[in-house]
Amino acid sequence: MTSSVKGFVVLCSICLVVALLLSGVNAITSPVIEAAKNAEIVKSLSEVYPGAEKFTEIDIKNYPELPKSVKKAYKVEDLGGYVISLEVTGYSSGLVILVAIDAAGAVVSSKVIAHSESDGYGADQLKGGYPEKFDGVTLGTVDAVDTVGGVTKTTAGYKKAIKEALGSTLIFSGGSFDARTEEEINRDNALPGAEGSFVQLVVNDKPVELDTIYEATNGAGYVLVYGVDFIAIDADGNIVSGSESEYAKAAPDTLALLRAIASGKVERVFITEKIEGLNSIYKYVDGSGYVLVYGDDYIGIDADGNVVGGSESEHAASAASDLSRILSVTTTAIDFSAIEDISKYVESMELTSSGNYVVVVGARGYDAQQSYSPTKALVKIRLCIDKHGNVISIMTLSQNESAGVGDVCANPDYYNRFNGVNADTVDGVDTVSGATITTKAYRNAVKNAINAVNLVVAAQQ
Repeated sequence: MTSSVKGFVVLCSICLVVALLLSGVNAITSPVIEAAKNAEIVKSLSEVYPGAEKFTEIDIKNYPELPKSVKKAYKVEDLGGYVISLEVTGYSSGLVILVAIDAAGAVVSSKVIAHSESDGYGADQLKGGYPEKFDGVTLGTVDAVDTVGGVTKTTAGYKKAIKEALGSTLIFSGGSFDARTEEEINRDNALPGAEGSFVQLVVNDKPVELDTIYEATNGAGYVLVYGVDFIAIDADGNIVSGSESEYAKAAPDTLALLRAIASGKVERVFITEKIEGLNSIYKYVDGSGYVLVYGDDYIGIDADGNVVGGSESEHAASAASDLSRILSVTTTAIDFSAIEDISKYVESMELTSSGNYVVVVGARGYDAQQSYSPTKALVKIRLCIDKHGNVISIMTLSQNESAGVGDVCANPDYYNRFNGVNADTVDGVDTVSGATITTKAYRNAVKNAINAVNLVVAAQQ
């Protein structure tokens, strides 16, 4: 046997031993961790149901119709009612909640047993304040408790657990309970072929009117939610329900574009000209063409400038020339170093061939303001501003803000709010609850960009 073969055998033997050891450690520690969690639940029973002393565990295997979130349940023998342990997903998975419900079907109290929510956001809500809002609620009143802006996922998960605990008591008493929300019921009814199994299609650059996109896990199609309207579209792009909605006409094209965005097949084109009715332009990264969005109208143009989709739109006749106008714009760098009072966060300025200004500016968002941040990254923003100081278009170039909170600044639904503003109206764009530091800094950066253009224009006169 050669030395190389011997070495290989030894290496394989070591790997096998390590694998066996790790397997053994996991086999030992997993039950210990689970036992510790269960011990915490038992200890907490009397805490969430003060005065109760006698609890009998219910075998939840005998109730297959229970919500999947229910992990353990106890009947309160001396005072009546139940204590139920549930595990749901907030911003992160593993949100374990204990809920006590009295004999009348009202929440006595609730307690967090375990969670992985973010410090300073969801975790703060769980430490106190939000759980107490559910004390005394019933199945008929639980929906009146609102989620909290900025920590929506955490508080929505908590609310879901409370509602499913209340519903579970009906099942234990011989009744029935549909754990779905009203939106989920309407969604399932809109596309029965999905068999109630959906995932959310998360896309930043969606129309403001479009609340949610659900994708059927079995490939049956999609459901688009516009307020109270539910529009179902099958896998072939045909509307199967909701055709009476005012949004139905544009829904298939909207879905097609958003799916292309989600898959990275298209990228947004920065607009440097004010063109009436034109909201946005997307370029297919493979060079095959563009999609121009005019309100609810989507017009496809191929690489040769031919309209290939949306020809019935009133904008179809001008779409090709509009695109050509945007793509033909050239820019010249502006040296503004000698102009006082321009913010140090203005990185560059360019003059377009049509007399508009393109400005790149930084915003000192949450990450940049934290002493412990290793990056202290500015939020980079590009704006096109006309010579009168009006914002023509805006786009976030880069950001390192907190996921699910400050990163709202990268969402076109947010930054498009600055389109059309000027120095007199920019303060009318509100900050976002839960992301106040980031969005206030973003607004200040827009102000700095507008001010820079106004100063350059004044200097050139």
